[in-house]
Amino acid sequence: LCLHGVQGGYYWKSFGKHGDLHNPYAYGYFDHMKEANYVGGHVTVGGSFYRGPSFPEEYIGKYIGGNLLSHDVYWHVIEPIGSTYQARHGGELAVSNDAWCAPTDVTIGPDGAVYFSDWNDQRTAHPDPDADWDRTNGRVYRIQVKDAVPVSVDLSEKSNNELIDLLGSQNQWMVRHARSILTERRDPSIQSTLKEMIGRPSDSNTQLEALWTLYSCGGMTDDLADSLLLHLKPEVRRWVVRYLGDAREVPQSSGERLVQMARTEADVRVRSQLASTAKRIQSEFGLRIVKEIVARDEDGGDPYLPLLLWWALEDKAVSHSQGVLELFEDPDFWSEPIVKGTLVERLARRYTADPTDLNLVSAGTLFTLAPDQDSRNRLITGFAKGLQGKTFEKIPQPLATILLQVLDKNPSEEALAFALRLDHPGAVSIAIDQIGSNDEETAKRVRLIEILGEISHPDALLPLVHLVGSNAPEKVQEASLRALENYSDPAIPKHLYSVLDQVSGNIRSRSINLLAGKEVWTLEFLKKVDSGEIPQDYATLTPLRRMMLHKNEEIADLVEKHYGKIGQESQGLLKGRIRGVTSILGLHEGNAEKGHELFLNTCAKCHTLFGEGNEIGPELTSMDRKNREWLITNIVDPNSIIRPEYQSHVIETADGAILTGMLAQSTEDAVTLITSENETITFPRDEIEEIYESKLSLMPEGLLDPMQPEEVQNLFAYLMKEE
Repeated sequence: LCLHGVQGGYYWKSFGKHGDLHNPYAYGYFDHMKEANYVGGHVTVGGSFYRGPSFPEEYIGKYIGGNLLSHDVYWHVIEPIGSTYQARHGGELAVSNDAWCAPTDVTIGPDGAVYFSDWNDQRTAHPDPDADWDRTNGRVYRIQVKDAVPVSVDLSEKSNNELIDLLGSQNQWMVRHARSILTERRDPSIQSTLKEMIGRPSDSNTQLEALWTLYSCGGMTDDLADSLLLHLKPEVRRWVVRYLGDAREVPQSSGERLVQMARTEADVRVRSQLASTAKRIQSEFGLRIVKEIVARDEDGGDPYLPLLLWWALEDKAVSHSQGVLELFEDPDFWSEPIVKGTLVERLARRYTADPTDLNLVSAGTLFTLAPDQDSRNRLITGFAKGLQGKTFEKIPQPLATILLQVLDKNPSEEALAFALRLDHPGAVSIAIDQIGSNDEETAKRVRLIEILGEISHPDALLPLVHLVGSNAPEKVQEASLRALENYSDPAIPKHLYSVLDQVSGNIRSRSINLLAGKEVWTLEFLKKVDSGEIPQDYATLTPLRRMMLHKNEEIADLVEKHYGKIGQESQGLLKGRIRGVTSILGLHEGNAEKGHELFLNTCAKCHTLFGEGNEIGPELTSMDRKNREWLITNIVDPNSIIRPEYQSHVIETADGAILTGMLAQSTEDAVTLITSENETITFPRDEIEEIYESKLSLMPEGLLDPMQPEEVQNLFAYLMKEE
């Protein structure tokens, strides 16, 4: 539905399309507001809170938004939850019954009517940007109560006093335009009246309007701000805290008052703003504010405050590291829930993610201050995360000192992961023993294998190879095959060929996919198929598509000889397939219950629908699933339109490996892809020769080809059913 914006926050965005957060050390972000009983598509593209004079009481203060994919306009109830808000569907304001209707912007007019724009087009769901758009039929609709009286307004002719009176109006259009005009005039003579309004007993909205107008007219002084920090209304206190932070440096008296407020303030939204302001002002007060709020028991479970406090701490973690470390000199500080749950691991990660001499000294100091083993484990976990993708010719002394304290004969998993990130030979030996032992937990073995793959330690090569086809759990074998993506030793294909006939179909397919990553291995495999040494049907579509990425003529010829054309089909053939599926769906209505099983075996590998499936591709629940033509086109021809955030990428490494997948994370040290098998593989950036966008979707063509007509009908019945 929407995001709740607070000062200094980081938010969800289409990361694949718009890139990572601009602060690589944010280590978290705020997602969309939670909404109960959600109705319609997932795109509410424009909205306004209704504060007008004409609608019934039930609409006052409600959020009215245009829901693009349901082609309607809804209203929503926004309710507080901690320092943020949650929503629930209120009802329908306008139901178009028109698949071309595309409600976008919504605004409230001076007459209290709701106006919404409609771009009115056949294609509302990520259309072809090169299509021939009809720009002549956009519309603007007006929704108003019966018998409403039209108004004609020109506030520019009104006096200052008349405009000030309008600040208390129930008509928000009048309020905002009056404030705008007063701000443009910046008449000093109105400041005393505005100050009196702020202190006058009245509703908080009027007091806020007076405060905003006074500030924008240049009437806010340090003394006034200090006095308003004691205001009875929390809304006023919150905005004064914000204004003080906007100055970036606060006077001594104001700073002390802010620290006192952090200790005693009863309103959680004021405390939220204090956390935001702590990031903006000088560390002398900002860090003390963090300490005071952290010490309050009631904020540990708040949806926003823990991350806001982290961002305040992170802002000063390097520039004022001494002050940050002084907070951790108090053993009681470590025991606070927000410190344990949010701050400790992130701060440790921050210092090793940017391993300057100063930051590593800070990391070492932080470790010596840890009062107990639980705190040390949290630090070590953070240190290891920060070191991902980094290499050192020699382990830096501060980290070597930590290693001496944590790496014994039976280290914790956190300590072992930390030591592996530093490529410590003793840790590698311990990890090799543990990944080969069926006495160890499968999940732990998988995590250690993933790290061994990322650091590509030569001693781990053969142990990883020999796990494939062993009696190890299948999850361990899968992890080993992922880890081997970072190796290019001939021992890998030699062993895989020896076990291909013995392993499960899943491991066989993944093994061949690994071979398909190297050009020389691909050619060797195809020649074995050509000679009959390896059954042709061992290779599935995923490795075959990967083989074609090598752009090798001999490989292409052998693939076509044994498997036919692999790659984009001609537009003529695709249009024929689309017509064929359309015809099948017109013959008979499918069974959604039977279609559910088909969904789980096909689409759910990459998509989520009704809470089931994976999140590699777009979430389907809130898509325009009633549009059968759109569904058919996207399934039959997945390469026709690939949304930027779901664009797959191809990585070519220095040793000739090639892999395609969704870009999950990209830092200056490493790149992580999510493959079509929902597996994550990380490559150190210094091993990557080239990375580029693929012209093909991760979703393969021909998904419906193996299905009988009845199965196609059943699948579409499930995809198009109501939630």
